[in-house]
Amino acid sequence: MDMRRQKVLVVEDELVVAEDLKDRLERMGFEVVGSTDDAQEAIALASSARPDVVLMDIMLHGHADGIEAAEAIADRCGIPVIFLTAHSDSATLARATQAGPAGYVVKPFQDDQVRAAIVTAGARVRLQRRSQLAASWLGAAMGCLGDALVATDGAGAIVLMNQAAQALTGWTQQEAVGRPCSEVIRLARNGGGEPVEDPATRALRSGSATRVGDDTELVRRNGERILVDESASCVVDEDGAVTAAVVVLVDASRRGQALARARALETQVACLSQQAEREIDERLRLEVVAGAVSHDLRAPLSAINGFSEALSQRYGTALDAAGRHFLQRLRQNAEQMTDMMEEYLTLLREARERPLADAPVDMRALAAGVLEAARATLPGGSIRVGALPAVRGDEALLRRLLATLVRNASNLACEADRPAVELGATTADPLHTFYVRDNGRGFDVTRRLFDPFQRGYGGDQPPAAGLELAIARRIVLQHGGTLWAESEPGRGATFFFTLPAA
Repeated sequence: MDMRRQKVLVVEDELVVAEDLKDRLERMGFEVVGSTDDAQEAIALASSARPDVVLMDIMLHGHADGIEAAEAIADRCGIPVIFLTAHSDSATLARATQAGPAGYVVKPFQDDQVRAAIVTAGARVRLQRRSQLAASWLGAAMGCLGDALVATDGAGAIVLMNQAAQALTGWTQQEAVGRPCSEVIRLARNGGGEPVEDPATRALRSGSATRVGDDTELVRRNGERILVDESASCVVDEDGAVTAAVVVLVDASRRGQALARARALETQVACLSQQAEREIDERLRLEVVAGAVSHDLRAPLSAINGFSEALSQRYGTALDAAGRHFLQRLRQNAEQMTDMMEEYLTLLREARERPLADAPVDMRALAAGVLEAARATLPGGSIRVGALPAVRGDEALLRRLLATLVRNASNLACEADRPAVELGATTADPLHTFYVRDNGRGFDVTRRLFDPFQRGYGGDQPPAAGLELAIARRIVLQHGGTLWAESEPGRGATFFFTLPAA
């Protein structure tokens, strides 16, 4: 969110301090949506005005009422609270810390300190929302697997268990979350032997993937013992710090099947890692492309436009009809390329500088405008649209995504005897799957389909600009989804993409 539009609620019982703080905030470009010195009124204002952040004095009228108000606002509204504090006793500060504030601002106020606290609180909220979406996606993915998966934080406390893990261990996720992994996943040597260290603790300590021998038993919550194969891997952040662990437990009563599943899981992990590396490389390449386009293409395009215009004005009458037609096509294509370049640069700039909006989007209404424009480019063809569920995301970026994929489908279908394009979706939680299908001649799906400036269709197929598809894929990735294509020569093509449900 743009700092100049952030809404702030001020809760301060000293009138002079409150007025001074309001003046400071407005000078810094923030919008003050209210001010009060009462805890209950602060809760009501937060619920009605929906500020982006609350500046809350810990001590209101001599009592630590600000802490209770902060807890209520965080629980009911999910709005971050920044405590305003002077020197206070250690017990009050300890209680304030337990309320989970988004930060502290120490009196007397400094503008840079206030600004930094508010901006940091907003960024933290956005990161939390993205983390919640990622956790929801991970939970759904874990639930689809037949093997038991358990995820822990960096301290070894359980944060997620899939259904298979709950059935295998005898613990429900609600009972297990927050408990040490060693308490839920109790291992011992086969035949009632000595205890074995739990896999999450072992992986977090070593910083690498671990696995014990084939004679390991899981002691279920009811005391029953089950022979299992277990392994654990670490999750490492960009700085190389170990932040979490993932444990896989496989019922080893049928050893052959368990080994096959373990190999499949290893393959899946390798594929996911390669996909993540490709996505990072793609983002870097798009940034390089943006710089190259901005620096290297503007001048030649301007020259082409200028010289072709001069040629038309000075020598147009000396050319025959074909020559004038060629000159006109040259100017039109140069102007079209200039417009496309500026549009791509704007999109890349917005993706880099403008935060992603997070609001409900009516995909049916969004598609209506896109399809209306597409019908004009597909004379004699049909464009059908099915039921499209609402999603959460950035409406402007999703409109560009639909326009790109529908235009791409129209280009592919235009040479068919009866061109047809279809837009539809299948609903699921937390991600809906949308598709754009055409009845063109199809193409061989290649790994380079979404690379910038690559023409992935080959032959004499009507090509889509590789940058368009690369940007479309980037939009989907920004929303936490995936974009892929399925096609065979002679059987049309279908582009699928997933978006978070509203």
